Amino acid sequence: MFEDSPSSRSLTGLTHPEDSQEANTVESHLLGVQENMGHIPAENSNSFPSSSDLPANPASLQNHLANLKTMMSRQKAEYESKIASLEQRNRALQLEIKDMHSKLGQQQRRE
Repeated sequence: MFEDSPSSRSLTGLTHPEDSQEANTVESHLLGVQENMGHIPAENSNSFPSSSDLPANPASLQNHLANLKTMMSRQKAEYESKIASLEQRNRALQLEIKDMHSKLGQQQRRE
């Protein structure tokens, strides 16, 4: 798997904890594709493949890279959408808390 060091995060672009899940998904996808193509045996699929395990066809590599980039773009859009939704929910809850504090203050003044 990937090490979670600052240098590995900068090399892989991982800056958030959930990005490691994305990297694992990409790695699993790559391993599955290679396994299906017969480039690595199934029992060795737990380790990351070496460059000799990759398909020799440059077009095939470019196709795999394009597929991985597409998958990462889709996941990035999903994460950004979730973040926007959470930020919106956070703002709504902050307004609700502010309203409750106001009502509590009014109630305390009445007593």
